[in-house]
Amino acid sequence: MSVYVNSDIADGGSSDPNAAKKAELQRQIDYYNGIKNQLDVCKKAISDADNTIGTDVYDKIAEPYNLSGDDLDWQGKNYDDALSQVTTLEVSVGAYRGEVSTLLSDIQRAIDKLGEKITELTNEYNSL
Repeated sequence: MSVYVNSDIADGGSSDPNAAKKAELQRQIDYYNGIKNQLDVCKKAISDADNTIGTDVYDKIAEPYNLSGDDLDWQGKNYDDALSQVTTLEVSVGAYRGEVSTLLSDIQRAIDKLGEKITELTNEYNSL
């Protein structure tokens, strides 16, 4: 015959019947908070890098440069090539920044969903 002994009661303390559930909920809350914090850090790093690219690359490319030069040789094929390269860079960086914006929106949605999950788990924990 086996005998179940609650260690809290055996030690003279009071037993919380929800202790295991609370511990599991706390573990989940901590887990989701950890993911949320990592996403916050990544979002800031991506945003900072994008801002740097915007100010140090894109804005510089978009500035109107005099590509015509003074040399007639430059004004022909070299001018056309330079103008083509500037246009390619503007389009490429613009597309990149659009993709970054989409990524940051996706990350924010994930952060919001995690916040909702954490609130749900916290409310469940507090109701026990």
